[in-house]
Amino acid sequence: MRLHTLFVAMMLAGSSMAQTPHAVINRQVSFPEQLPAGNYSGITYLGHDNYAVVSDKGKAGYYTLHIDIDRKTGDIKRVDRVRFVLMDGRNTDFEDIAYMPGEKTLWLASEQKSRVFEVRADGTHTGRQLPLPEIFQHTSKALGIEALTYDEHHNLFWTVNEGPLPGDGETAKPGTRVRQKLRLTSVDLTQGTTSQYLYVMDAPTAKAKAANYAHGVSAVTAIDHGQLLVLEREFYVPESKIGAFVNCKLYQVKPTTRSLISTTANQTAPLSKSLVCQWNTRLGLLNYSLANYEGLCRGPILDNGAQVLVLIADSQNQYSGLLQDWLKTIVITP
Repeated sequence: MRLHTLFVAMMLAGSSMAQTPHAVINRQVSFPEQLPAGNYSGITYLGHDNYAVVSDKGKAGYYTLHIDIDRKTGDIKRVDRVRFVLMDGRNTDFEDIAYMPGEKTLWLASEQKSRVFEVRADGTHTGRQLPLPEIFQHTSKALGIEALTYDEHHNLFWTVNEGPLPGDGETAKPGTRVRQKLRLTSVDLTQGTTSQYLYVMDAPTAKAKAANYAHGVSAVTAIDHGQLLVLEREFYVPESKIGAFVNCKLYQVKPTTRSLISTTANQTAPLSKSLVCQWNTRLGLLNYSLANYEGLCRGPILDNGAQVLVLIADSQNQYSGLLQDWLKTIVITP
């Protein structure tokens, strides 16, 4: 292990995990007039109620949104899609986006290409990429890099694969008790070093055969004291479509040296995780709340000092008129 990598791991493990925060889950909302149908898959906070959002389909680029949040309750009052910033090249399944305030640049995670690259605010490429471990190049294009966040205080990027990488175990399916083994990966861009930690998901809850099924970590965001919030998402769709559900669980983790992966995930102790909150949405005859939340980021601080988390769902371009482009906030306090 490189000395710098060891130092980062010791730094993150140096203080005990803070108490699991208290969470208030606000109702989900949609703004069809202001936010056109999309395939929104990742979100990051730019400050001053402005956000950047990526889509996993369509042209290469990112959207800017203005989200007006009540500073007392954390509820979303209004959303406006401001503009689309076009980039060169094509959209290679952009799954997440992170803002680097010091450089005023954005980093996009491409699941299809298994890479994370940097662009300026105008969408032009800087030419920089994160030096990800070689194993990411050997994963399925549908189960690769899904989530991305930047920890400004420790100058670390964090990413995680949606499904198990080669040699790391089985992929979860309905009716099984498989707990997927994922690699929560940190990258120090300045030093060019990486560290990988074993993250083990909960087992599936779905039991019946599915027409479509996705069970993985869909988003991650850095919070205080070197900790992370990890969003586990189970998306189940039966043949009839009616009865589809999405189960979401938000966990707090703090990477420690005991969970560092040296070679294979099977020889490593998993990270401890604490449940912050959970919720589910469904599609029924009279219930159209189904929301596949794929984007998560920190938003503003409320008047009382609480932290707002902002989430955005992928509606698959408002699939068949049944899904909406839902947004939600969660307010957390220590």
